[in-house]
Amino acid sequence: FLGVNYYYRMIIHQSSGSKFGSYETVHPEGSEYTEMGWEVYPKGLYDLLTRFHKEYQIPVLLVTENG
Repeated sequence: FLGVNYYYRMIIHQSSGSKFGSYETVHPEGSEYTEMGWEVYPKGLYDLLTRFHKEYQIPVLLVTENG
């Protein structure tokens, strides 16, 4: 089996003029956010589970935590 903890997606891009490994987060316009600053994006969990199913054919997949 595989257990998955999913809370939120994070969109990043490399910081302009920065060295390798430095990035900035992107906050999509019009998105809803929790009080903790996490984007509300349930499609992210759906996309993750669909990808695991297609790539690994996992017989039992447990969502143990989600945001």
